[in-house]
Amino acid sequence: MKKITPIFLVAIFIIACTVTNKPDESKEDTAKQELVKQIINEDLNSRFVKFEIVEISKDSSNMKYVDSYLYSSLIPVAKANYNMTKEVANLTSYDEKSIKKCADKIQLIADSVLHTLHGIEMMQFAKEGSEPCYYVKYRVFKNEIKIEKEEIFYIDSQTEGKGDNAKVINIVKHYPYSWDEFLRGSKYDELKQKNKEGFESAVKLLFEL
Repeated sequence: MKKITPIFLVAIFIIACTVTNKPDESKEDTAKQELVKQIINEDLNSRFVKFEIVEISKDSSNMKYVDSYLYSSLIPVAKANYNMTKEVANLTSYDEKSIKKCADKIQLIADSVLHTLHGIEMMQFAKEGSEPCYYVKYRVFKNEIKIEKEEIFYIDSQTEGKGDNAKVINIVKHYPYSWDEFLRGSKYDELKQKNKEGFESAVKLLFEL
């Protein structure tokens, strides 16, 4: 008869603990999935009269990061527009060479902003700012027509208050699953337009001197 070593007993103990813990982990995952489904359902219910959820699955995306980045770019774009006008205002000599030099500076400022904004288009596949989220496919009912939609959902759970007064607040953000549709609904086009208007305004002012 083979002798049972202490290492063998430890191995059996670890396996037993792992098997014992699995049901609890499974229950926890199921409860979390149900909570996620409930939160998403409540959000959709606040936007649509009749709908049905087709699929909810874990995903990752940087849409929230990009959206925040675009909002924070409003001030730099406004500053760039100011700097373009400032270049014209600071012009002291109005000969052809000086005007061309000023125009080149204005173009450089505008191109710098545009280059940054165009970089946003390429961030669809970037890992920068990527966060866990949920891919959600659902159908919206309009009369007899079912319209299928896809969105990315971020659920940020935050605890407010302390002790017995503590409560969990779920902050939900959702974006179109399509990257192009997401950009159209963001500040992207607005920023490009503001940059274009700032450039055209500065150039017009320059050649009116």
